[in-house]
Amino acid sequence: MLISVLLPTRGRKEPLLNSIKSLYDLADKPDQIELLLGMDNDDLEHIEYVQTEIIPNYPNVSIYQFKRMGYKKLNMYVNTLAGLSNGHWIFVWNDDALMQTQGWDTIIHKYDVHPMPLLRTIVAGMLTHPFSIFPIIKRKWYEIVGAVSLYTHVDRFVYNVNSNIDWYNKKVWVVDIPVHVIHDRYDLTGNNKDEIFETSTKSYNEGNPENPTSDDYEPSFNTVLVATNKIIQYMNDELGAKRPLLPLKSSSPIEKVITQSHGIH
Repeated sequence: MLISVLLPTRGRKEPLLNSIKSLYDLADKPDQIELLLGMDNDDLEHIEYVQTEIIPNYPNVSIYQFKRMGYKKLNMYVNTLAGLSNGHWIFVWNDDALMQTQGWDTIIHKYDVHPMPLLRTIVAGMLTHPFSIFPIIKRKWYEIVGAVSLYTHVDRFVYNVNSNIDWYNKKVWVVDIPVHVIHDRYDLTGNNKDEIFETSTKSYNEGNPENPTSDDYEPSFNTVLVATNKIIQYMNDELGAKRPLLPLKSSSPIEKVITQSHGIH
């Protein structure tokens, strides 16, 4: 089954090449990996680099150009790329991420029969991070919710939705898999301190339910509950589950997931 890797990128030539190389070189079936790049249409030098230096060596890489939206609309890039992809699995990736596990694609396919998992990779230096830095979901998840994420921080949104399916038994729906990744980000490794990193730092805002720009502002975290209910309704209708839908007002234990803050993603 095809795996679709979604990768918004801007201005990072060598890091992007190294990231793509790590994915394809360590895949058991690289021909079953499609990689969709979301690139700003004003990032001309970077686009030319991909066309001349990357695609000839990795023909399953495609470029999709966007009018620049910026980091605050990162999820819009991801959602659009998801709609253009063809894979059974959707894997959200970064241009400063480096795959470390041989056969990572085979490991993902071990969960083909799981109805609706979020697969969570192991990221060096972020072992206690509660979310899923590079989330892996089934296409059916995307089709039911209608998006990969309804706010900026994709990893946080997907994790919160799947945690809320069953908070007390959430490891059934949030599955840690033995796929290791290095997030080659300045605050973690000292590398890639550039405009992209600085912009993401300035744009980061969560943990404040009173701030309209925060993921925890009520309309934002209610989108998580709505998305969770779509998944639960599917499970009830198609899989024979008998789970109650969640109320759209935050309450314990849901609030424990929605209102915590854990730093830049």
